[in-house]
Amino acid sequence: MGTRGGPFFENIPTEYLETYFPIVIESYNSIRDSGGAGKHGGGNGVEKIYRILEPGEVSIHDDRHQSHPWGIRGGKPGACSAKWLIQGDSGRKPYRQRSTMLRLPGDKIIFQTAGAGGWGDPLEQSNELSEKILLADSSD
Repeated sequence: MGTRGGPFFENIPTEYLETYFPIVIESYNSIRDSGGAGKHGGGNGVEKIYRILEPGEVSIHDDRHQSHPWGIRGGKPGACSAKWLIQGDSGRKPYRQRSTMLRLPGDKIIFQTAGAGGWGDPLEQSNELSEKILLADSSD
């Protein structure tokens, strides 16, 4: 087991989580534009929506909700992380940071990881790369 109570990798596969824990991963997506701008842009964060299947405790320990992942050599910071709790029809409520809370079947936890900081001055991006980014943005 890894130091995080799971296997020796950080991006734990959905199949592993759903096999060993009473949860269902309802959604797993990249968060567009969450990486910091830079000559080489930072990687996007991801959003996972967990649905709880059995009563139990859930612990969350995350510091990136307060501080942005820094950019280097002129790169811009990435987006902060965020967490919400959905209970029944109550809508999204911010999930307490560094907490262990009892969760009930049907509760959902939305966890958005931080985006990575960019590397280098964003104005130094190659024209070809900038054009690809602009074309991708306009195709939505």
